[in-house]
Amino acid sequence: MPDSVVLSPPPSLADVVEAIWQVDLPDADAARSFVLKVLPTASSIMAVHYRAPIMSDRKNYAHGSYRTVVTGVQRDTVTIRPSGPTGTVVVRFKPGAAACVFGPQMQAFSDANVELSDVVGDTVRDRLQTQLRESANEFERLDVMEAFLAPLVQHNNDPLVSHAIGSLRRNPGQPIAQLARQHEISERQFERRFLGHAGATPEPMTVCFVRVLMSSSWLLAWRASERAVRRSDDRHAC
Repeated sequence: MPDSVVLSPPPSLADVVEAIWQVDLPDADAARSFVLKVLPTASSIMAVHYRAPIMSDRKNYAHGSYRTVVTGVQRDTVTIRPSGPTGTVVVRFKPGAAACVFGPQMQAFSDANVELSDVVGDTVRDRLQTQLRESANEFERLDVMEAFLAPLVQHNNDPLVSHAIGSLRRNPGQPIAQLARQHEISERQFERRFLGHAGATPEPMTVCFVRVLMSSSWLLAWRASERAVRRSDDRHAC
């Protein structure tokens, strides 16, 4: 496992960011042997690979490589592989919150990779990569990400949508029409407000929450079976 750390967001980003993950693996051969499965997620991410590009089988990037990316809701499992020395910073946004940074066009980012330069321009993207590459440690990189993201945050929170996202996260099986009635608005108004605030309609986010639960349940079951096998082997060894 490469040298990695997960940091909490600074106060200026706490409303929109769940966590910031950093990976540091400067050895090229070790990096190329590292393969990561990215599970479905309702949380948008922004990733900056400030050393070698990353390879991904994600839609729109099959067998391609990239250094920076912004994604929306992701409903499929994706495999990524480093192409060389790896230095990566991944910002995981709270569900629906990336639209407060990049705007409601996040709907177009669902199940796709969007180059960061297409959102902020080449000059800003290149400066961010250079600053991350020249940072001495994870805390300096955290400061760089805060300086980049904080000015972009627009605190246009819609309490109705925030409450609805929390409700869907807890119980993704509930019908959207029922959730709209609970908030005393029509389903069409509900979807319009959801799209304007979260950059996605409720349906893909609900599908993603369901797949996250299924993936988590499968992973827990697999780990339980692994523990059972180990206990059985231990008993036989005795």
